[in-house]
Amino acid sequence: MGCLQRERLGAFYLVFVLGCFNKETMILATLVFALVQKERMPRSSLWRHLLVQVAVFAAVEWGLRHAFAHNPGGGVEWHLAKNLRLMRVPPTPESLTLLVAGAVLTLSRFGRKPAFLRRSAVSIAVPLLVSYLFLGIYGEIRVFCEAYPILFLLAFQNASEALGFPLREGRAVSVSG
Repeated sequence: MGCLQRERLGAFYLVFVLGCFNKETMILATLVFALVQKERMPRSSLWRHLLVQVAVFAAVEWGLRHAFAHNPGGGVEWHLAKNLRLMRVPPTPESLTLLVAGAVLTLSRFGRKPAFLRRSAVSIAVPLLVSYLFLGIYGEIRVFCEAYPILFLLAFQNASEALGFPLREGRAVSVSG
């Protein structure tokens, strides 16, 4: 996502292609791309980029499914009934405390956070949460790996300010040795 913020589209596409080979949820980066670039590039260029990303994703997915067609398992496994059963057990106090603390650190002063982070968080976290209920397995948090860097950055700003180290936007300073 940093590639998008810095408008390094070549690097973004490299990461995007490699990410498509790694995880199906990489397609969510296309949502972030659309939200970030809709104000930066002409509409026709934006649509071309979005179509290219969807085509790359589809080609990689097709290739992977073709290469692993004879392996056991399906493309999608529905876990809604299992998740609803698992959710009947209340969370431990420790996990509930960590979840609430993380949510407070992440969501406090959300409106003051950089627009890029806010847009990225919404476009990635919301679809992941919805798909987690139906496709993930309750308690397995690795499915949110795409959201962790964004949520960390949102929380880090609040944590640093609470510790007396306010962050400010500015240009990176080059240090020469």
